[in-house]
Amino acid sequence: SGLADPRVQAVGVCFLKAALSGSDGTTKEILQKAGVVEVLVRSMTHHASTECLLQDALSILDELHGLSALLQALEHLRSSPFATKAALIALRTSARARWHEVEAQDAFQVIRVILLSLRAHQEGHVILAGLQLLSDLAGDLPDTRIAFFKLGGWDWLLQVLESWEELLIQQEGIRMVSQLCK
Repeated sequence: SGLADPRVQAVGVCFLKAALSGSDGTTKEILQKAGVVEVLVRSMTHHASTECLLQDALSILDELHGLSALLQALEHLRSSPFATKAALIALRTSARARWHEVEAQDAFQVIRVILLSLRAHQEGHVILAGLQLLSDLAGDLPDTRIAFFKLGGWDWLLQVLESWEELLIQQEGIRMVSQLCK
């Protein structure tokens, strides 16, 4: 079917993005009721390796439902390294834009989902995106530091630092250590 074609879905995602750009609450409400989320989930599930499509779909999901929807997407898409990276980047972008939503989340749940996703992958681009997000969260939210400790995050972080020689990962890992020690 044409709906499974990534080009068709890319056009649909571009249309939705354009519809949301500068729209009022009414447009959002119409899109939410029209089943847009289901279409986005289908596009992300069938085309998890199409990074551009994932980024756009996740930004629409964020626009419609916020940070909690991105966390659910990360948990759902964690089997794919490209999808995990895209979701981590989308989470970081969303968190920076709407920090109040981050503060309202359950820190334990946020860190649990991120660590589960990171533990599923050994790709450097995924590890780097995760370290950047975790560093941002740990820097300003004491509850995320506590959750990181309780969920065994230190073991994961030390393993990453011991096994990766890539400069960017080492730098971000050290930034993460400094944020955790605040």
